[in-house]
Amino acid sequence: LASFVAQTSHVVMGRLLLYRVAEDDDVLPRAFSDTALEDLVNLSASNLTHIPPVIDRIVSQRAELERFVPMIYTYGEFDWWHIPVEKRAVKLHTETLELAVWDADLSVILLRALQRLNYYSFDSLDTDIWHRVYQYYLPAEERQRLGGFYTSESVVEELLTECRYSADTPDLCKRSFIDPACGSGTFIVVALRRLLSHLSAD
Repeated sequence: LASFVAQTSHVVMGRLLLYRVAEDDDVLPRAFSDTALEDLVNLSASNLTHIPPVIDRIVSQRAELERFVPMIYTYGEFDWWHIPVEKRAVKLHTETLELAVWDADLSVILLRALQRLNYYSFDSLDTDIWHRVYQYYLPAEERQRLGGFYTSESVVEELLTECRYSADTPDLCKRSFIDPACGSGTFIVVALRRLLSHLSAD
């Protein structure tokens, strides 16, 4: 159960982090930072809604982004923490009270996470941020337990060069690239950086 809950938090935080990066790069509208976050905090404090505003916004943004990045935002087993309105309506009174406590606790945690993410500027990010989160913020024992071993960017750079996947490789955009065990995506980030450099040189 602890492992499942940990994986759930990784999925939720990964989605929020990706959204924040997209906000700061002006790819997506502000929903979780700056004044949008202030509004969310104020709405949560008023507590006038059936579903807490932060949970409601996260769920609605996930549904909207499912079309944009389905591999990350498709509703699945790690979304168990969200109880839809139609299921809330059939809960018994005692279950409804327990759910209200659960919602309040979850809202506090999610708002704290969003406030922490709001301290950072993610514009012009060109690194594998998820790798850094795992490497620097997860204890070594937890990384070991999760099987998290991350290839350093310098090793990735060397391997891609050896495979002749470089910005100066002729017809680079016609070549295929696959990383079947991509983990946090370091190979993909470095390969994309090289591909973008190749395309900008043409």
